[in-house]
Amino acid sequence: MPTIQPADYKAAKEAFVSNLNGSGLYEIIKVTIPLPVALWAYTELRAFRLVYSAPTPGLLLAFCYEFAVLIFPQILAQCWPESTPWVLAGLLVIGVSCRAVVQATREPSLKSQWRHDRAVRLVSSQARNFLINYRAGVMLTSAIAILAVDFTIFPRRFGKTETFGTSLMDLGVGCFIFSSGFCSRAARLFHHHSEAAPGAAAAAGVSGVVCTGGEGSGSEAKEAQGGWSLGRGDRGGCGTPTSSKGGEFFRFSKRAAMWRTTKRCIPLVLLGLGRLLARRSVDYQEHVSEYGVHWNFFLTLAVIQLATSALHTVFPHKALSPLALIVLVLYQMQLSVNGLTEYMFTAPREGSLVAQNREGILGVIGFLCLYLIGEQIGTWTVWAMGVVGGGTKITEAEAKRALLQLVVLDAGLWGATALSCTLVQPISRRLANMSYVLMSSAYNVMVIALLLAVDRFASMAATSRLLFAVNRNQLAFFILANLLTGGVNLSIHTIYVSPFVSWVVISSYTLILLAMFVMLDRAFDVTLKFW
Repeated sequence: MPTIQPADYKAAKEAFVSNLNGSGLYEIIKVTIPLPVALWAYTELRAFRLVYSAPTPGLLLAFCYEFAVLIFPQILAQCWPESTPWVLAGLLVIGVSCRAVVQATREPSLKSQWRHDRAVRLVSSQARNFLINYRAGVMLTSAIAILAVDFTIFPRRFGKTETFGTSLMDLGVGCFIFSSGFCSRAARLFHHHSEAAPGAAAAAGVSGVVCTGGEGSGSEAKEAQGGWSLGRGDRGGCGTPTSSKGGEFFRFSKRAAMWRTTKRCIPLVLLGLGRLLARRSVDYQEHVSEYGVHWNFFLTLAVIQLATSALHTVFPHKALSPLALIVLVLYQMQLSVNGLTEYMFTAPREGSLVAQNREGILGVIGFLCLYLIGEQIGTWTVWAMGVVGGGTKITEAEAKRALLQLVVLDAGLWGATALSCTLVQPISRRLANMSYVLMSSAYNVMVIALLLAVDRFASMAATSRLLFAVNRNQLAFFILANLLTGGVNLSIHTIYVSPFVSWVVISSYTLILLAMFVMLDRAFDVTLKFW
């Protein structure tokens, strides 16, 4: 490793992550598909072990086994994309082989038990565990990328683009926003509040950073995890949200909803300010064109939460989808016609705080529209399941109908993305423009549909201890990932280390992150709350 002055290394590091042009959408999809495929292969392996009554492994062995089958293929795909076809082929061979053996050797009595287990998981609180896998998968791939991007082993085309283009990390930002809207409180409670009290959904419709709310019994949770208890109830789940008062839903006044959201935003604002002060105090490298001089992603999340809560107190829930589209079109008109694109890309930083942080402040408009689109898609597809009968039962027909809706909607979104890129403006995360919002929506709907298909058609419920633990404490996981990334960057000159050392550091970082949150979930049964 060469000897270099801190100022020179900072400049080299900033140049290392700047002026990137991205890659193609096909490659991005290819390197993110291994996690859903690995989840399916892991599920078939679990079914294989269950059929042959294999002994239940201890916590340490189970952790290592799941990390090797489920997580390591994703690290491999993100850091060495050329290996992805081989990774997918290996996972498919494992999954197909296990399923074939299970189907061929299963006795009639065991087949009957299998059908019963399949029916049970439809009515359990874990019936939407594919959303746990979705949100945890978004968080996990993002956590891997934020450290890996600082190493040469991570392809430069996967880093955040400077102006126009699509990259893995650009898409990660959109996935984070879309998933927060898709699993927000407003999306989850709209149908149920409509049944219980018309108009109550607007008062209760407050956005959430984490997807929680299901309150299943411990026995159901244990069954959903293949005999491993998830803790006291479904604390990290995405089940149907009900209250403990006779099945009635909580009703919140608009003032209470705003106050609850404000409390949720306070830690995000503090985290954003703390990140700014920490970067300045250690003279950490900065990519100014990402969000601006002072702005960061935590502040974007805080503003989106406040804005969505305010909108829910003013507009009916059904009106927010057309409102988001209108705002998105008007914003795109400013970008395309009135010179806002040139201002965002070329204007000097001197002057007002808006000029210094224009990407972060103005980009909130596009991200807010993406959030609301995700919220509305979730409301009318996945969260519409299980409304009949008090919101506790999901039929196979409802699941298949939701899957069909997602597939048709996804085809439309990809078509709209192609038209927008051709006729309006290319994709740009820095602008958070219409093409970026449509592309992010299309990609997320595709992944959700894929995970729903895996969960419905696998031999048993597609659950994961590791993904459950990440989902249970998402914000804490994201914060710790950022802290560890900063610690690694302050400890070693990442752009000068060898590929082997890069592999060791990235794999160890992911292993430590997951181990800590599995311990919080399994050993201490802790859900970290910041409000």
